[in-house]
Amino acid sequence: MHSNEMYQELVIFLEACESGSIFKNIELDKVNAWALTATNSTSPSYGTYCYPHDLINGENLYACLGDLFSVTWMEYLENNKKALSSMSLKQFYEIIKDRVSSKSQVQHFGSQDIEN
Repeated sequence: MHSNEMYQELVIFLEACESGSIFKNIELDKVNAWALTATNSTSPSYGTYCYPHDLINGENLYACLGDLFSVTWMEYLENNKKALSSMSLKQFYEIIKDRVSSKSQVQHFGSQDIEN
């Protein structure tokens, strides 16, 4: 995509166990990209809205309905729409990292120009 000039800047959010491993040896800044991952290269990513908080129509599914990293950033975006227009990706990373730090080690990679 970069060599075909299909974007000016690329931002990637990656949700998976050990998701930090995918960008560990990739120089995203050279392709004008920035990534936020659920965790580092060796740790799992954790579920949320798990039993007993997994009610659908009054019944427990006995499953996790979301992932902590993804749910955290999506809920933050939904609840802070006005603040986002002046927030950098670095600030956003710090907020999300702090909110999931008890479980996952959120990581960021790539272009500092995009991040700032």
